[in-house]
Amino acid sequence: MERRLRMLDPSNGVIEMGALARADASRDDEAKDAALAAMSRSNRVDLYWTTLIAHLGRATVMSKALSPWQAEIAIIGVLAGQEIPAYAPVSNACKGDRLKRSEIVESCRGVARALLRGDTYLTEMMGVAIAKRVWPEDSPEWRAAADARRLYDYRARYSAQLEQWEAKHAEQLLAMCAANPSEQEVLKAQLVATGRNPNPPPQ
Repeated sequence: MERRLRMLDPSNGVIEMGALARADASRDDEAKDAALAAMSRSNRVDLYWTTLIAHLGRATVMSKALSPWQAEIAIIGVLAGQEIPAYAPVSNACKGDRLKRSEIVESCRGVARALLRGDTYLTEMMGVAIAKRVWPEDSPEWRAAADARRLYDYRARYSAQLEQWEAKHAEQLLAMCAANPSEQEVLKAQLVATGRNPNPPPQ
């Protein structure tokens, strides 16, 4: 699967997460460093989250076995259980004594950039955590990571309040997933649709 994905989407860093997890499990530091360096050269880390929800959700709705809302809940549950890769090896490769090595810091900076461009909040927040370890607090990169976290914290406050809207507008939510390539953009679209400001007040 990884070889096939590398052919189809070579700039997606998620491809290297399997190799990194295997190297971490076998305690192969050389392989871990190589996988981390490869991941650092990627453009982003995508799980195709909203795309999968849109395609699989619509296919499930067409079967008429479930309502649109039930279909979305079922698909999201399956994806959460099967599609999310292991983030702990990525985090562990970019912390502690390993950051005393300049080449690892440089790799982790590339990894943080790719994660911050990820298509799920989990991926983006992992990028935030790593970015704050590998850049000084007075750097533009550290501040950008802090801003990303602040935006997430603001929008996440509304997530629970959107559940009733989602249940009543399941087909609209599927359309949002089809039109937006990331979980972050879908939540922004939901906030706009429900009359909420998607951006936090200025500090």
